[in-house]
Amino acid sequence: MNRAVALVSLLMAVVLSAPRLEAQNPTEIVRAAWDHWRGESSVSEMTMVIHRPSWERSMSMSAWTRGSKHSLVRVTAPSKDAGNGTLMVDNARIIKAEGELAATEKLEKAAMVIQKNPSILELRRMQMVSEVGMEKNTTTIVLMPSEFVSMAKGIGQLAQTLKA
Repeated sequence: MNRAVALVSLLMAVVLSAPRLEAQNPTEIVRAAWDHWRGESSVSEMTMVIHRPSWERSMSMSAWTRGSKHSLVRVTAPSKDAGNGTLMVDNARIIKAEGELAATEKLEKAAMVIQKNPSILELRRMQMVSEVGMEKNTTTIVLMPSEFVSMAKGIGQLAQTLKA
């Protein structure tokens, strides 16, 4: 009984001490609740997991916000995506992708190697096909040399001239 009385008196104290909401419009009420929930700044870590019948993927991120105009979200796992992030300052979004930057820097070196030995490009194509096959998805990639495309175009043009 004492516990019920204490609970009711606590509830009444909270209700009576709450600010009046009649003078505010719905937008102000929601914004005040959002600001109270978010605070001046917040730090969080989260993991997102995608479950599919044939596969599962998870991604871990850490985030920091200050108000509603400044935020930083950084991917911490898996290792192939780690370091990528999004920075938002005054509603301007800046995407920082360390992995993409590293790949771009290596592109020139790769182009020089491929120029010296074009068969390396075919080996890379085969590697990509095997990587896609390992992911157990429904993507189908058909790779063909550009010479085949040129040949097919030439055959199409020849067929057009023979019809005329």
